[in-house]
Amino acid sequence: HPWSRIEDFRLCTLGLESFANHEYISSSTENGLQILSAVSKINLEDRTLTFVGIPVLDFSTEPPEKNWVFFEHSNVLFMVYSINPWRILKVSKDFRVGQTVLNKEFSPVVFPQAGFISCSTNPIEFDNKHYILYYHTRFVAPLVYIQGAVLFDKESFLPVSYTKFPYASGEYAGEDSYSGVLYV
Repeated sequence: HPWSRIEDFRLCTLGLESFANHEYISSSTENGLQILSAVSKINLEDRTLTFVGIPVLDFSTEPPEKNWVFFEHSNVLFMVYSINPWRILKVSKDFRVGQTVLNKEFSPVVFPQAGFISCSTNPIEFDNKHYILYYHTRFVAPLVYIQGAVLFDKESFLPVSYTKFPYASGEYAGEDSYSGVLYV
């Protein structure tokens, strides 16, 4: 590729190992910009990040592919592919293959939705029975992000509650802001 970069890091663990799921962005003269979700292994001792790969899923996808989020449950790795539909996959320990375990219609957004709903964070343990996952949607002009959250059951992985109104939003702060930073 003429150029590539990685961005939008989220941390996850599998056993005692640490990983970062992130976006892999590249450009090619044939296809333009390509955005894919990828995983890299974090080595804290030598402070390195080693590319593991881009998971292959059991269904067709269309670019751009981003904001896939990972979590470990009962020593098994899972991935939330999307909010609507609520799609969760079991992922191989090498992060290479994802097999759908749940694919159900779910539309949690009752506040203004600007377009596609994306995962913002890896699922976080909320209590003994639930995970919480933060998500976002965005308006393009002006660029405004709107945040929400969904609580889901640890055993069935089904959503049990979600925010009815945005808990936060942010937008470009103008000439005095840092490039690429949204202020909430």
